[in-house]
Amino acid sequence: MKRLFALLLAAIMLLSLTSCDLESILTGGNEGVTMDYDYEKMEENLKKMREEDGIYIEMSIVNIETGETPTAEKIIYAETPTAFYYCGDGDELIVDFSDDTKAVTYTKQEDGKWLMTETVYEEAGITREQMEESCSYYTIALFGYLGNYKMFEGAPMKKTSEKVAGRECDQFSYSIGLFGYGMEYTFCIDIETGMCLSWKLGASAGAEGSGSTEFTCKKFETPFKIDIPSGADIVTSENEGAEEEWQGK
Repeated sequence: MKRLFALLLAAIMLLSLTSCDLESILTGGNEGVTMDYDYEKMEENLKKMREEDGIYIEMSIVNIETGETPTAEKIIYAETPTAFYYCGDGDELIVDFSDDTKAVTYTKQEDGKWLMTETVYEEAGITREQMEESCSYYTIALFGYLGNYKMFEGAPMKKTSEKVAGRECDQFSYSIGLFGYGMEYTFCIDIETGMCLSWKLGASAGAEGSGSTEFTCKKFETPFKIDIPSGADIVTSENEGAEEEWQGK
């Protein structure tokens, strides 16, 4: 995919250097409606949901490129004022922040049990805030998916309506084509929260082939409560190395 986009960018730069009317080419086929959702407001809404009622987002990502096997990935993110959950890339974990003196991390094992590790803040030499911040290593991509539309702010687009994960969305589409190179981008923004709940980016580069990436929010819930593992499903371990593990994520 990176190769396709690089070739497309090269074609655009070539047109600008040859004094072509680039603006008319870029806006061709797009209706002139501009996307005016506020990215910063989207971040504020997400933070408010996390801190007040909790939120659950289940995402699907599919990549397809000419001549290559399609890849698919499922990512689940959930967060409440006192707990964090992540599932993706072979990792599944829960962090319980309900105790002011320690964090309890549960990591899913191959046998289905949860490995429990306690991190006492004073003993580890960190604060609760630092421990909570370490969860951002798992969620940094979330803002990229939910706010992916930011790069197209102000560009002329077509606008329709769509439903994603049962939520009312504004759907925007943008396309460009030059000398056999092309790109199409469609995304749906949740009207209530300003979060991008789906997008699809497709590119073609002549003989180089074509490819696409598609992100879809399959489930979106708020309020949401994270269930903390208990009983026979838990195995324990020593706390040694817990701080280093989190800081290394």
